[in-house]
Amino acid sequence: MRLLKLFQILNNIEQNRYSTSQPQEVNLAEEQRPEILLITCVDSRVVPELIFNAGPGKIFPVRNIANLVPADPAKSAASGIEYPLATMDSIQHVIILGHSNCGGMKGLTNPGIKDKVPSTASWLKKHAAGVIPRVSAMPGYSDLSEREKLDLIIQTNVEMQMEKLLEYPLIKAKQKEGVTVHGWVMDVGDQVISQAYDMESKQFLSRDDAEEKILNQIARQALERVTLEYIRTAVGSADAGEDIKSLMEKLKQLKINVEPIWKEIESSFKRYLMSHLHELYNGNEPVLLKLIESVPQMKLANLQAMQQEVTNSVPYQNYCAGLVRQGGFLSEHRAAYASVSMATDVVTANTGSVARL
Repeated sequence: MRLLKLFQILNNIEQNRYSTSQPQEVNLAEEQRPEILLITCVDSRVVPELIFNAGPGKIFPVRNIANLVPADPAKSAASGIEYPLATMDSIQHVIILGHSNCGGMKGLTNPGIKDKVPSTASWLKKHAAGVIPRVSAMPGYSDLSEREKLDLIIQTNVEMQMEKLLEYPLIKAKQKEGVTVHGWVMDVGDQVISQAYDMESKQFLSRDDAEEKILNQIARQALERVTLEYIRTAVGSADAGEDIKSLMEKLKQLKINVEPIWKEIESSFKRYLMSHLHELYNGNEPVLLKLIESVPQMKLANLQAMQQEVTNSVPYQNYCAGLVRQGGFLSEHRAAYASVSMATDVVTANTGSVARL
């Protein structure tokens, strides 16, 4: 599935490693190494291997009525979550997957459910009791159609189950190791993921909007890497004081965006980006072309660190020593240094903390 692969690519870039198309060979008769812990519904229309195009051993499914998460991780009902996370280092993603037309969520608004299926009613009351009060308090909820109300209930349930899951100590520990947590909703009619929860905006995005957002995050990470390498190369090849002075001037210009150096880094950026995305895109897709067109206007989150790459370098120190011998530090160079430093105070660190969808 493309969306899930994009998250793995983002993780690869953040950890400075390249993805591989060669999966680790697993003897299914002897072990399992699932990459996905999937908390989803028992509905027969939810077929994890079909949705994710995955073979045996790739998904560890935890299924129950309405894809619910126990509030207390110590309870036996949470063992399906604890076991794979505690015993398998192969898990990379934890996904709470709701689905359209969910019977369990319909049951939340059906007073007669406790007479027909009392155990199910008890399960829903225990683990999804807060869903209806939350949606009922939302502006305009009473004006929605029954279908729209159900869709909102399904989304809100996924969101609330994520909130509980993110409080698990084991989940918190695994997040520090790079495991990502997602909340998604699938369309059982089309058998595709239709919506993804964005923790940053605290709302659900369409699949296309979610893809565009994570591509933007990938591009920003790639831009940081390529620009840093460009600066390191420029410092390494500097053979005169004027080269260092010119580089400092360029750094000052980068306080707004990377347009001043875009022509110099464009080809390197595209190569780096496609080295990670080539399995999913050929480079001519509209979403990718639109993304690349926007890159020159992006701000650098780590401009100060890049400036320090220059000031800590031997060529820079030699340049400064030469200025001292000539009679002092140039005021214009001090101004350039200060401009770069102050610029970083107003640059939003878009790549510092990536919100997971």
